[in-house]
Amino acid sequence: MRDGAAIPTVAYSAMAIAHEHAMVTCDDAMAFIACGNSDAGRSEGRAMYKRILVPLDGSHLAAGVLPHVQELAKSIGAEVVLLRVAFAHIFPGADPIETQVTAVQEAETYVAERAKGLQDSGVRAEGKVRYGDPAEEILDHVTWDHIDLIAMATHGRTGLKRVVLGSVAEHVLRRATVPMLLVRVHPPEEPQG
Repeated sequence: MRDGAAIPTVAYSAMAIAHEHAMVTCDDAMAFIACGNSDAGRSEGRAMYKRILVPLDGSHLAAGVLPHVQELAKSIGAEVVLLRVAFAHIFPGADPIETQVTAVQEAETYVAERAKGLQDSGVRAEGKVRYGDPAEEILDHVTWDHIDLIAMATHGRTGLKRVVLGSVAEHVLRRATVPMLLVRVHPPEEPQG
């Protein structure tokens, strides 16, 4: 497959991703498999990707990866692990424990709802919550939960916006020990007014 070749459907993209490390583009997304340990998961009779980790931050942008992961998981029979890393900003006068507990409870509800949606579509899925720095927790969870592939949404920022805002996806990409699927998702258009 040539870099940048147009792929007409997400299902075909998933098939190509499952068989080779490649960059593919769809009408609304760009996917890139970055090689961690390229032989990880390859053995006789075993699917290459059995467990796909999908880090979510609660935004519509991050959830934009879910339709792509749903098709990939269905086509290769993989299980999806949705991960939300909770973090509470504690303001003066606020109870720190209550703030942290609330952040974790909201994260648990969020991933449980998303996992149920995937399960209703026939995908094996579960939700997990960790607390701390998003990039570090994602990377630690990969090892802890025997993950074969990380799938994340990215907004495709470049230049100053990326430097100022940072990118969890970029930090994970640089340090991941397993392949990654990055899907460029465009934020919803704001109404003109």
